[in-house]
Amino acid sequence: MPVVEFPEFEKYKTQGYQGTFVGGCVERGDGSSFRAKAHAHNEPYIKIFGNIVKDEHGNPKVWEHFGWICVRSAKRLYTRPGQPSNLMWHELCHILTPGHSHDDVWRAKAREYGVYIGKRYAKQRRTGMAKKDAAVEVAVPDTQAAKEVSVDPIVAVTGDPQARKMGKAKAGGEWFKNDKTGTLYRVEKVGSGYELKETRKGQVDAEKTLNKRAKNDGATRSELMLAVKEKKIANFRVMNKEELAEVLKPGTTPTRIKTIQEGAVKRWKSGWKFNKKTDK
Repeated sequence: MPVVEFPEFEKYKTQGYQGTFVGGCVERGDGSSFRAKAHAHNEPYIKIFGNIVKDEHGNPKVWEHFGWICVRSAKRLYTRPGQPSNLMWHELCHILTPGHSHDDVWRAKAREYGVYIGKRYAKQRRTGMAKKDAAVEVAVPDTQAAKEVSVDPIVAVTGDPQARKMGKAKAGGEWFKNDKTGTLYRVEKVGSGYELKETRKGQVDAEKTLNKRAKNDGATRSELMLAVKEKKIANFRVMNKEELAEVLKPGTTPTRIKTIQEGAVKRWKSGWKFNKKTDK
């Protein structure tokens, strides 16, 4: 149930809220993971090296998923029936303060909506001051702004924040690659800056890698999961190694794949219920 109805926040759609996505990140899809219990997509514009990217008409490019709240588990949505959790109000306040992290602007909005901030997101006081009454309040650093400042200059020339360094290129410079799309960039250092010399479009061929690996010592479960994920087959995280391998076989029919998915989910749910009873 990735996209869920959250009627309590419907009235905020005129202020930027788009929807709630449960069980992963709306940008990366169902089953994707992230460390926090939830996060909000509150950056309205695409930025590279701190600068807003504009289209050919000079208009700022808007993030497709701006306004979405992503939650790891449905149990985080409510504290009791009809009452959105403090976590949900916390994330909504991020949507209502576009581009702001846990700074003064967000804190003001959180207080306006009665959100419990806690010590983690409150202003931090410097210790060891000569006078107790003269303590200086220092805002928690804006993580979004810090992230933009620390962007590698390579991003500025490739326009791809997911490009990672691969190695030296024979024609000069170094190769950078986006593992998700398979796109390659050849970048050379010119003076104090960088220039993009060549771009090669491509796609990740995980199956080719798996076939090569199979000739040696066999593919690992992680490699199989990656290949299944690239085929956009859901529920791959709860499949075992044999099921993942069968799903990847050229002769496996859609009906058989669906049967494997249902079986894997059923097995996972039964195991979860068993563990829950045991914990009690």
